[in-house]
Amino acid sequence: MTPQTQTKPIQLKANEAVELEPGLILKPGSTYAGTVTYVVAPVGEQLTWIKPEYRIQLAGEQLAEVRQKAPGVESVEFNVTPLVSNNRLTPIED
Repeated sequence: MTPQTQTKPIQLKANEAVELEPGLILKPGSTYAGTVTYVVAPVGEQLTWIKPEYRIQLAGEQLAEVRQKAPGVESVEFNVTPLVSNNRLTPIED
């Protein structure tokens, strides 16, 4: 049996200012589009949920709003799982 994945769209709320990379800062209280991916993997004869992975996607106006310099960049995606684990971002599932 192979691992199965399920990806769902979610919103991620910044609980504080979060710098994803130099010059790219999420504003506290703002929400951003993202995804959560769940993985179910076989362990012996049972299926086990593996910790979910959270990703955030920034594009267009939202990207320009948080990034000081974005020449020619249309969208970016970041794995923000550690930021969710540290409560710097809160997932809001539909």
